[in-house]
Amino acid sequence: MKKYLLLLLVIISLITQAQDSTWIRTFSFDKPIRIHDLIETYDKGFLTANTLKDDLGHYKYCLLTKTDINGNILWEKYINYQPASHDWVNSGAGRVTQTADGGLLIQGVTYQFDLQGDMFVLKLNACGKKEWSRIFRIDEMQWSRGVFELDNGDIMLLVNGYDWDAPDYYFLVKLKSTGETIWAKKYGVWEGEYCTSSASDCLLRKNNGNFVTVGQVYKAQPPDTVPYWIRPEFIEIDTAGNEIWHNAYTDHYFVGDTRKGNVDTYGNLYAGGRMNHADTNYYGGEPASLYKLDSFGNMLWFKPLVDTVSQLIGSCNTVSVMCDSLLFLSPGYLRDETGDVDSLVVYIVKTDTAGNVLQKRLISVTAEDANPYPETKVSITTSDNKLLIGFEIQNYPEPNYYELRKYNKNLEYDSIYTATYTYDSLCPHAIQSDTINLDTTVVNLNEVMIKLGVMSLYPNPASSKVRIEINVVKRIPRVLMVVSPTGKTVYNTVIAPGRANAVVDVSSWPAGFYLFTLFEKGIPVQTGKLAVVR
Repeated sequence: MKKYLLLLLVIISLITQAQDSTWIRTFSFDKPIRIHDLIETYDKGFLTANTLKDDLGHYKYCLLTKTDINGNILWEKYINYQPASHDWVNSGAGRVTQTADGGLLIQGVTYQFDLQGDMFVLKLNACGKKEWSRIFRIDEMQWSRGVFELDNGDIMLLVNGYDWDAPDYYFLVKLKSTGETIWAKKYGVWEGEYCTSSASDCLLRKNNGNFVTVGQVYKAQPPDTVPYWIRPEFIEIDTAGNEIWHNAYTDHYFVGDTRKGNVDTYGNLYAGGRMNHADTNYYGGEPASLYKLDSFGNMLWFKPLVDTVSQLIGSCNTVSVMCDSLLFLSPGYLRDETGDVDSLVVYIVKTDTAGNVLQKRLISVTAEDANPYPETKVSITTSDNKLLIGFEIQNYPEPNYYELRKYNKNLEYDSIYTATYTYDSLCPHAIQSDTINLDTTVVNLNEVMIKLGVMSLYPNPASSKVRIEINVVKRIPRVLMVVSPTGKTVYNTVIAPGRANAVVDVSSWPAGFYLFTLFEKGIPVQTGKLAVVR
């Protein structure tokens, strides 16, 4: 009997060790929780940006959770937390990024002033202490969609704006490293193109330093003016806010959107979403889809991801790039041949860069809840070339908890790391969990919002060279003509499609005011005056 008991204890011990060595971490709280963003920190730990809700599903406060390399919690920061006696909605998370000095930038939404919500940005130092925060007010509802630190310390933010009485749009806000606003500009506006509202769910940084927005636009199919079909929309924008190219996929009566995306080192863009096409034979009409664009914004291909002849892998929520050759996608459900939801699951689908499926893995959910619904929210490729996925497990309507799971390139669970790591080394003391309140520093975005000009000239005045920034919304050539103070044409050139700027040498030009005019299809679209000084 003792031998059998000892054998049983050994088996239980081995099972426990095997479970502990599998990279799965569950994060559960006493309130419903949503995970919005996930990053790897400079010390090989991980940080998630989450929103905790009350029992009615209202946003209560933003929660940052820092873990070690194995997903064990090191500390937590509650942002704009209010005591339980307060019943108003408060704040929620959006996006987070680590800064060059080891600090954090957190972008979210606060409901301090109204129920529509206003974007906030919070800067923490390397010890998790607040340096500054800003609240950005505008008449419309706002949703935080992206935050990046530029090489010079400036900050770029992506925000969706929703107006009940006007088309939706999104805008970029550029800040100084100390939080002061430089400019704000609207995007996703297609005047005269039979378009209505646009939205962007993702902001990506390319290897050339520019940004790409990934989203969707409601656009009619010419020559029809109605109905509006939802289309994938992509815009490349430089750090000055100029559009490099603007592309919405408009092949026939195509219906589809994009959620998240990623770029490789060659500048190619991959985006995942869902699609529907008038000519498709796919049952259910909503297979997950993958889109690929080249670095110039040209659509190379889109492909639906079909599990079997009769089943569709549902909406693709995340895309990660590994080794510049493999893509990992995490769709959310299967539909049977009738179009009904057959099962609520999470798949990881590995493809090559041509969109061919190489491998699939079903993520099983072992929840005590009845009919748990998993939904993939975030995924990253770690510095050691592993895939880390964050997804929520919920019973409708609110998530109960979220999980982080880590996989290698073969879609097998990563092992727990046994080496010793030092965390938060840029801080001279251990970081403590605490609460951070937002400042009442408020910026009116209507006052800093500027119209996205077609052309800008700088420096102005100039003595040697002048740089012309071109905002190219359509992929067509444009002509730049410069006229001297005496009315003579001194410069005339074609600005190629997609080209965002030009440099003109004015060192030999006499002093005076010169007129720069940009033509599109022979029609002047903008004129700027430049002062040449000696």
